[in-house]
Amino acid sequence: MYQTIKIAREALNLFLQSLPSNSKFNICSYGSDFEFLFDSARSVEYNDANLNFALERINTFEADFGGTEIFSPLKAIFQKGKPSDCDETHIFLLTDGAVFNSGQVINLVAQNSNL
Repeated sequence: MYQTIKIAREALNLFLQSLPSNSKFNICSYGSDFEFLFDSARSVEYNDANLNFALERINTFEADFGGTEIFSPLKAIFQKGKPSDCDETHIFLLTDGAVFNSGQVINLVAQNSNL
């Protein structure tokens, strides 16, 4: 499990450092429970202060949230909705692949995507 979380942290670092300068972002850690890095807002401005805060926190992430429960955090993300000043939203999902209710997750994404 250590290797999996290490790879996830590295991927998340790369994603964050690759965002365009006018972006907004948030991070949701999940397992049997979930929490947002920036819980006071849907997303925060992509600036040096927020990026550095996120990178520091990511380095402390451990695989300690229990099982891979993706449905509830995704539902919460979709309920937050797209910020009014954003033209489009992208969700990057990092997982170890051990999803027990993949059918429900796929249906949730299909219901909330712009196909």
